[in-house]
Parts: sequence; structure tokens; C-alpha cells
Amino acid sequence: FAPLYSAYDYYTPMAAYVSVLFGAEMPESGRMLFDAIAQAYQNRLAVFSQVPEEELSYYTQSIRLEVDAYQRLLEIYQETEPNLDSVSAANEAFRKATSPYVAD
Repeated sequence: FAPLYSAYDYYTPMAAYVSVLFGAEMPESGRMLFDAIAQAYQNRLAVFSQVPEEELSYYTQSIRLEVDAYQRLLEIYQETEPNLDSVSAANEAFRKATSPYVAD
């Protein structure tokens, strides 16, 4: 399942560093890292949208893990990003990427 992994796959465990970068007064670096990791999760979730409906149940746990990890990343960003427009855009991107997999 190689398409699940992007150039930033190795960076996804670095989600906690988003808040470290903001705390170190390096908000641009924090935003860049957040954007890169968020894009990796969006790409992974998009791959699952290509799986036939009858096979999707086999990937339920993997999808849930991706959604949960993306949610944790978003929560870190919400706590540290002072720009509310950026937070709103990040929330919208999260909803768009995860809506096929979560119940309202």
C-alpha cells in the first residue's frame, strides 16, 4: 500500500514539535511543519476513498488511526496558532478530509 506513504511520512511522529516551534517563537516553522504533516494525513485518507466500498471494512482500524492522529495534530495546532483564520482553514481541511469516515 505504498501510496499511503508520502515524502512526509517520517515527519508524522513529529506532530508534537509543532507546539515546540510555536513556543520557541518560530511560528512560520511550526506552520510549515503542521501543513506538511496535515497534507500527509489528507493524502493517506484520500487513498482510502479509492478503496471499493465492499472492501472498506477491512481498513476500518487503519482509517480510525489516521483520523485520530490527524485530530491530535489539529488540536496541537489549535492550541498554539494565534491566527484564527489559519485555525479555521485547518479545521475546514480536517472536516473535508475526514467527513467520509466519521459520523456527524
